[in-house]
Amino acid sequence: MSADLPRDQDEVKIEKKVNFWQKLKKTYAEYKPYLISHHPNCEKYEEHVFKIREKKFCIGCFIGYPAAILGIGISFPLVFFELINVWIFFGIGIVFSCAVLLSLTHFTKKRGRKILQKLLIGMGSGFIITSIWELLSIVWYFRLLLIWVAIIVLNIPISLMHYKTHHKICENCEWKNDWKKCPGFQQ
Repeated sequence: MSADLPRDQDEVKIEKKVNFWQKLKKTYAEYKPYLISHHPNCEKYEEHVFKIREKKFCIGCFIGYPAAILGIGISFPLVFFELINVWIFFGIGIVFSCAVLLSLTHFTKKRGRKILQKLLIGMGSGFIITSIWELLSIVWYFRLLLIWVAIIVLNIPISLMHYKTHHKICENCEWKNDWKKCPGFQQ
């Protein structure tokens, strides 16, 4: 099909592809720090991140997701071999996941408490995921679909609280949520 096009149209198509990849690479370079920390490079967000070799990482993601995997790793064999009833893990998972509500208080203002909260949320989510897998007697791919839905549902309150907190912090800043001008989003 492209053989039918005159050479200059082929060159235009190639140039557009090159421009697309250049823009994508530039955008990635600009937002790379934000991808692993999810927070602007701003003193108001210091309690939301931790540093490893001068790179900032989001406490929620880099504590919560591994904790969820750990929760699955702990609960799955115990439930699978019927050493502990699945409903116990489901209940503990619900209770642990409710640690997200601590964000509504000043309890999680300190980094250590925030880390503990993220561990509880992650472990609770892992226990819930194991429970869903074990409680449903349906084809495995439907189980995975329902687990995916559960992950989305478990993330909704966290995302809403993050939005509320970030909006409040950034709205009270001199850049008023204008991330293009905010130096916290610049490299």
